[in-house]
Amino acid sequence: NAIVYQYGTGVLKGNIDAELVSIAGKFDGQVLSEVVSIRSTGSVTGEVSYDNISIEEGAKVEAQLGKKKQ
Repeated sequence: NAIVYQYGTGVLKGNIDAELVSIAGKFDGQVLSEVVSIRSTGSVTGEVSYDNISIEEGAKVEAQLGKKKQ
């Protein structure tokens, strides 16, 4: 499985299907992941499906969040 790290001033649009996703910049799209980490500098819009999630204080989340369907 893949691991995706999105850092700093980066902007990512699209769909991600990975074991681990860490977002520290801007992301717009769909995430399907076992573990999602949204850092304090992260900004997420779209849809996030996860098994486990952590959202740091200061992160901007305007996304639909939900547990992955088994």
